[in-house]
Amino acid sequence: MAAITLSGNNQQVFSRVVLRDLKVLQAPSGPAPGSKITGGAGQTTSALLAMTDSQAQKYQWVLANSNSSSSDSWHLELRPVTHASDSPDHLDSVLTVLRDGLSPSARRALGR
Repeated sequence: MAAITLSGNNQQVFSRVVLRDLKVLQAPSGPAPGSKITGGAGQTTSALLAMTDSQAQKYQWVLANSNSSSSDSWHLELRPVTHASDSPDHLDSVLTVLRDGLSPSARRALGR
């Protein structure tokens, strides 16, 4: 998952799934029972992933173009091992996030 900013007169941020179904060759060590997987500031976790050369190129682009001042510009998402289903590919922007699930009257109030 990546959030990418398009520069210009009106900076726009879009997010989308960039890579799917990467094989985990080595997962990070598991947290203690009852604790969270995410770490605090400055903590890192690593995993070894199998990628094609094309996937690695796309992943490197996301890393190189992510906003270095924000840790939220890209992340890996843990998916179910069985029966995981993929949503259709799409772009999300501030408007799609705000409009999703709103009634027609609420969309009109948003102005879109």
